Amino acid sequence: MNDRSNAKAILLAFAGIYIIWGTTFLGIALVVRTMPPFFSGSLRFFIASLLMYAWLRTRHARPFAGLNIGGTLMCGVLLSGIGNGFVLWAQQGGLPSGIAALFVGALPVMILALDWLFFSRRAPTPRGALGVALGLAVWSC
Repeated sequence: MNDRSNAKAILLAFAGIYIIWGTTFLGIALVVRTMPPFFSGSLRFFIASLLMYAWLRTRHARPFAGLNIGGTLMCGVLLSGIGNGFVLWAQQGGLPSGIAALFVGALPVMILALDWLFFSRRAPTPRGALGVALGLAVWSC
């Protein structure tokens, strides 16, 4: 892959993230009007997991070989089930989709600050701080 096609692939990936992630909260706001929040979230992630597994199978015979299944399941339950589940639940209660997106978009800053203040008790690395700053700069555009 040359530099030009690599840059094009990166731009397409970011465009996908912006479009998919950007429309997520609007989609949630619409779907919670007709479906229970946790059911709609479960259905969304179930369909997404089937599509992603099918895509992985076209690339690898055993896509989960060597994977820590317990840790992966825990991340899935915490991020998708609890994290996104409560965003769905909050939007059902009237939280505007734009405010929900702002809260979720600010999570990297909160995690960096909480880790610094309570867990590792080390200041963020310059690379970590730069990553969060770039993310905020792009996010605020």
